[in-house]
Amino acid sequence: MIPIAPPGPTGIRPLHFTALTVLLALLAAAYVAKMVGGWFAGTERLLTRTEEVAPVSLSIGRHAFAIPANMLRRPDQRIPGLRHDLVYLELIWPSLSGFTRDMAYAFGDTGAESRTIALEIAVARQAEGMSERLDTVYRRLARGGEAPGPAGLTMLDLAGEGEAGTDYVVFEAGRDGGFVARCQVPRDAAAPAFCSREVRLGRDLLLTYRFKRAALHNWGRLDRRILDLVHSLRAS
Repeated sequence: MIPIAPPGPTGIRPLHFTALTVLLALLAAAYVAKMVGGWFAGTERLLTRTEEVAPVSLSIGRHAFAIPANMLRRPDQRIPGLRHDLVYLELIWPSLSGFTRDMAYAFGDTGAESRTIALEIAVARQAEGMSERLDTVYRRLARGGEAPGPAGLTMLDLAGEGEAGTDYVVFEAGRDGGFVARCQVPRDAAAPAFCSREVRLGRDLLLTYRFKRAALHNWGRLDRRILDLVHSLRAS
């Protein structure tokens, strides 16, 4: 029979052991609070959306639009007849459709299944689009010269030393006023990388849309379909 001896002393003072136990309990409580908070935030966002597809008549500045209710992210912007300086839309790629409960998993910024395209249409009389800023701003900020980018695009790296590839501009080479987008990659490898593009819609409207960087491989179709959609939402 193997003799069994009680474990020896750990050398930890009782006060230190108590402090360590309290610290572990606080960390566990913070983790649970973060998880519950994220769940409630996701639930709240779900409750503020609608499946209603009837168009909402509204104005952005002096321009009339008719936008399906399930594309409008904010409930206060689903009230017909109001005028706004900025309107927020959410769609999913590639259908460019609004919210439905069957596709709820595809909405939101996080998660591998997220396919959200976030759009903003704003009154902006002075602001330039990204195409106008390519030569005047981005080329001056670039670290080094042009480099090959994804799907035939050209890339300008804007990130500082040691962070190459975390902040860059991609553009369609050899075409004035063509596709230009800015992409930012978070330091957390688990977090998704996003790109954004700004396009002038006439003299006083600016369209901004945000999408996952993975969609760059289909940037031509993405850009064309979004511009066509926004044009179709204008009230005749």
